[in-house]
Amino acid sequence: MNFSKSAVPCAKSAIWEFTISDGVRPEGIRACGSVIYVDSADQVRELANRSGLVAKEYKIDRGTVERDGVPPIETYLQVKQAEDSVPLREIVAALRELLGIDLARDSLITNESRFFFHVLKRREFDDEQLNSASYLWLHAYQYQIGTQTEPTDEEFIRGELAVKNDSKQNSKVQLGFLSPFPPIGVDQRLKDELEVRSLIGLKLNPIHVRRKSGPVKKPLWHLTSTVTLPRCLTKYINKHGFEKTPFDDWKDRWECAYFYDEGYELQVLSYSRKQVEALGEFDVGITAERTGNGPKIAFPSVIVSQRFRQVLDELKVPGLQYTPVVLAD
Repeated sequence: MNFSKSAVPCAKSAIWEFTISDGVRPEGIRACGSVIYVDSADQVRELANRSGLVAKEYKIDRGTVERDGVPPIETYLQVKQAEDSVPLREIVAALRELLGIDLARDSLITNESRFFFHVLKRREFDDEQLNSASYLWLHAYQYQIGTQTEPTDEEFIRGELAVKNDSKQNSKVQLGFLSPFPPIGVDQRLKDELEVRSLIGLKLNPIHVRRKSGPVKKPLWHLTSTVTLPRCLTKYINKHGFEKTPFDDWKDRWECAYFYDEGYELQVLSYSRKQVEALGEFDVGITAERTGNGPKIAFPSVIVSQRFRQVLDELKVPGLQYTPVVLAD
């Protein structure tokens, strides 16, 4: 059984995560979120027996049962298996036979009216994969440097961000995310260090701290770029699992968009080598696409060079994570 693959092979077997349940499902929906719905507890147990995994039961609140007619017990099978494991391959084969769902061919299931389903495939990259990539997707999920709040309309038009005046203003974090969203902020000291190194494309926009009076304790700067990359070759989908078209239309307040790399996370972004090289050399760039869950909370991703990575290593900035970027010929 050959599974669909990412543009960059996994350094070691990815871990697939999803759930199979006999719970009451939305009308006309076979799968959404991370759950595949079967028709009975017996089907859950059949899948469990075939794979050697253990089905579990969850007692639903009886007030809900009496009110909505929901069965008092949900039977479910939580799958968390290595991609090359026998139990996973048995589950995938059984789902194809039982429901016609072929997760080997495509682990994304679109939904017209509900959130799409996909298998989460957790993976890691080794040093060779990171060192050999010309560019890297920069992530800063480990440390929080600020708590994002809604910018004013004028700030939003200018592409500027805002944070609350909370306890994060007292932290020693140099670089981190603006909770609960992924934009990256840096403190004044790191800003000064980055600027003297003449990193091509680097742009540091002020982040507004919502302080009623007095000077801001900890000035923050949004790490962004003057360089915008071409359209990405990696799938870019809306909340229903379909291609987001037009890719830059965010008029709908409920609009959502994500990169989808065959379910693998962290995702790998792929670009045309010719189009990227046409930009000239750069150390910091941003994606043309934004990801997130609404016009004011969707953001471009930051793509950096090996030189940028080296600078942050020299400065001993902690809490960073990188994903290789693929340049396709």
